[in-house]
Amino acid sequence: MTIDTKVRALLAKTINAGATPGEQAAAVTKARELIAKHALDPKAFAWPPEPKPTRKASKPASPSRRATKAAAAPKRRLKRGDEVIELLRRKNGATIEEMVTRFGIQPHSIRAIISVESRKRGLKVELVAKAHYRIV
Repeated sequence: MTIDTKVRALLAKTINAGATPGEQAAAVTKARELIAKHALDPKAFAWPPEPKPTRKASKPASPSRRATKAAAAPKRRLKRGDEVIELLRRKNGATIEEMVTRFGIQPHSIRAIISVESRKRGLKVELVAKAHYRIV
């Protein structure tokens, strides 16, 4: 494959041919590098039109906005297991039905979460009544 052929193949990678704007830009850059390296005439090649910008360039954030964002610590989302343990730590514990309505999952999944989380954390879970648990 000659350099001419390689440059033409790179320039054929256009948005109209199915390439993304980033792929087209990379191909054009590589073609320019090859033309400069091998002292070829850029006018001898059919260059693709410049892609239209997909979004407007945004202004950089002001320092005060950046400082505010950095200072605000992201709130950690509780995992379902953490929430189940919180419910079981209440004085009266929690019923399976209560957790099913809160989380929208099946009772056997709630029991599995209780089993796994209590084992992982070394907690003792007590069955208060039928389908009513609490941590002791």
